[in-house]
Amino acid sequence: GDAWKVSDDLREDGAQIDSLMSMRAMESTRALGENHESRFLAVANAAQTNANVNLVNGRPHRWIGGGAGVTTRVMSMSDLIGMKLAFDKANVPAAGRMAIVDPIVEATLNSLTNLVNVSNNPMFEGIITEGFAKDHKFVRNIFGFDIWTSNFLPVKTATEALNASSYNLANTTAAIGDVANLFMCVSDDSTKPIMHAWRRAPKTEGWRDNEERADKYQVTSRFGLGAQRVDTLGTILTTTLTY
Repeated sequence: GDAWKVSDDLREDGAQIDSLMSMRAMESTRALGENHESRFLAVANAAQTNANVNLVNGRPHRWIGGGAGVTTRVMSMSDLIGMKLAFDKANVPAAGRMAIVDPIVEATLNSLTNLVNVSNNPMFEGIITEGFAKDHKFVRNIFGFDIWTSNFLPVKTATEALNASSYNLANTTAAIGDVANLFMCVSDDSTKPIMHAWRRAPKTEGWRDNEERADKYQVTSRFGLGAQRVDTLGTILTTTLTY
C-alpha cells in the first residue's frame, strides 16, 4: 500500500496543492505497478534452481549469456537460438512466446549486424494489444520471441556458476549485479509459468483527521503470485555493464 496526507497548514500556504495531490495519486499508482512487476519477475526467477541449468527434456532452461567458450556474459545470437530450441524440445506452444530483457540487452540486440534477417511477426498480433501495458517497450520479434524491456528484472545478489558447455552454451559465473532476463510462454492460462491472484484490487480511501488537522489518503491492494510450471520458463543471465 501507499499513504500520504495534506495538512491544513500546507493547504493555506501552498499555491498548487490540488495539482500536487493529483500528481501524488498518479505516483502512487506508478509505484504500486512497479512493485507488482518487480514481484512477478522475482517469483519467475525464483521458480528455477540457482546454479543449475534446469534441464527440461534434455535441454537447459537457465544459463549465462555469451555462447560456447565465451565468458563475456553478454547476450548473443546463440543464446536466442538455444532458448528457442529449449522451448521447442519442451513442447512449449509457438504462440505467446515472449522475453523480458534488460535495456542493455536491447542495446546488444541493436548492435548485432546479423539480426536483420531473423525479425518477423511485424504486426505483433495478439500479444501486444491484449496482454501488456502501454508503457512496456517492445523491441522486436526474434526467433518467435516477442522481446520486451524492463528495468525491474531480478538482479543477482550473489555469484552463480552455470556450466552449459555440453549444450554449446557458456560455462562461466554470473557476477553480483548481473540481471536475469526471463523467457516465457503466455499463450493461455495453462501454459503461463506464473499464476496471479487478486484478493483486493488497488483501492483508494480518504478521511479527515481532525486531531492532526489533515486530510489523509491511502491506496491498498492484496495479491499473490506463484509458480505454476517451469517447462515454459527460461532464464539467461547477463551483465549490466557492457553490451
